[in-house]
Amino acid sequence: MDRQPRAVDAGEGVTDAVIRIVEAGECPEDFAAAEPEDHRFLRAFQAAGIGDFRFGYLLVYRNEVRVSVVPYFTTEYRMNTLVTHVWLKHLLAPLRFRVACVGHPSTDQGRIEGEISAEVLQAVNGVLRDKGAAIAYKWFAEALPLDGFVEVDGLPINMLFAGGDYPAALSRNVRKNVLRKLRKSAALEFSAYTPDNPLPVEAIDEVYALYGNTAARADLQFEELNADYFRLTAPISSYLIARENGRMIGFVQWLRKGARMSGKYVGMDYTRNRQFDLYFGMVLQSILRGVAGGVREFDLGVGSYYSKRMIGAVQRPTRLYFRHHNAFVQALLKRCKFLLEPSAEELA
Repeated sequence: MDRQPRAVDAGEGVTDAVIRIVEAGECPEDFAAAEPEDHRFLRAFQAAGIGDFRFGYLLVYRNEVRVSVVPYFTTEYRMNTLVTHVWLKHLLAPLRFRVACVGHPSTDQGRIEGEISAEVLQAVNGVLRDKGAAIAYKWFAEALPLDGFVEVDGLPINMLFAGGDYPAALSRNVRKNVLRKLRKSAALEFSAYTPDNPLPVEAIDEVYALYGNTAARADLQFEELNADYFRLTAPISSYLIARENGRMIGFVQWLRKGARMSGKYVGMDYTRNRQFDLYFGMVLQSILRGVAGGVREFDLGVGSYYSKRMIGAVQRPTRLYFRHHNAFVQALLKRCKFLLEPSAEELA
């Protein structure tokens, strides 16, 4: 994609003198400046060249004043991407279409910076209509004024809000569960890395190999990373590494901004998971170290809802919006929208 900003047609029904959209191929430096996933992360993810993703940023101007920044990506969307039931996943495997999606493949919550009005989104959709067979808005916490779109429940985000007294302030049962998991992992050696003391370059191959174990087992996966992702994001990431007798057996990658941390990716040697409760041992060690360093809000990602509730997390609802340009397909998707929604089993 051309990295130079360019003016584009905002679509019918939008007065060019009022609304003008400039398309940039690279994330603006001031986008999501207060978020853990800021422009540095978004640029690194894009530079890694993961999958078939193509990225763009729509800069929306009204009377020559920038009012919104809208990130989007295009990809070949498989209808079974968010389906976990095995038979249904196989049944839907052949169904796919190109989609222009507002949001980002690696962030748990969709984000539009600035004004989110029907007028702005109409102009945005006018630009996106030529970039795929459908337009989607991925996992937004707020309701969006989108005419003609189907709205479905997205995957909730596990959020943990921890005071300086975590885990003492938790309910008795949850606190006992946290302490039990910490005891199981106590025999491991944990190392923490931050942007001030980044993950050594020589450790990246081990990290990528462990990530491969997790990716191969994932029921729900929107993106599959490559080694370049870990190389490019290492300087801006925090890592918690678990070792057994000096051998790396697990990691958790985090991004931090102020008092907030966002969990990104995990990798493990699954032969060691049961003995040490490795996944939650790493997550809890990360939380304890983060709390000690002033972090109060942890984004624990989607999935594993019961287990994450049992360490104190709560669920933040999200919404997914979509509109296929073919009226017949749109009607079919509307009737089958339950396929895009998380099942009660997934949320339990």
